[in-house]
Amino acid sequence: MDLFEYIKTFYENPDKINNLTDFEKRKHFFMFNRRMAIGFPLQANYFNFNGIDGAVATQIWTEFIKKTNPSKTVPSWNYVKINKKSKEKKWYPKDQSEFKKYRNFYELSIRDFNENLEFDEALTKKHYEKFIEQLQD
Repeated sequence: MDLFEYIKTFYENPDKINNLTDFEKRKHFFMFNRRMAIGFPLQANYFNFNGIDGAVATQIWTEFIKKTNPSKTVPSWNYVKINKKSKEKKWYPKDQSEFKKYRNFYELSIRDFNENLEFDEALTKKHYEKFIEQLQD
C-alpha cells in the first residue's frame, strides 16, 4: 500500500487501518504525520519526536479522526498544491548555417551562446538578428 492509498483508506475506512500490520503503519507514519500537521499542528507535534512507535501513534490518530471527521472523506487541506514550471518555448536560431557563421565570427561555443540566452535573451536575439542582417547586405 502506497502513501496516498494509505491516507485515503485512513479517512474513508479507518477500521481497515486497524487490520494492517504494525510494519505498514510504521512505514508511512513519518509522512502521514507531516500531512496531519497541516490540519492539526498541535496534535501532530505530540508525535514529533524520535523513538515514537509509529503503529501506536497511528492508532491514536485513527481514534481522533473517527471523532472529528464523521463524513469519512479526505479533507481538502490534506491535498498539497504543487506548482509546476511552465515550459516556455525559448527563441533559438533556425538556420544552422547562419548560426554557425555567427558563432565562428564571435568565437562562441554553443554553450556560450546558450548562456547568453539565459542571461539576456532579448539582447542576444537582437544582436544575432543584427549580425544576420549585416551578413545579408
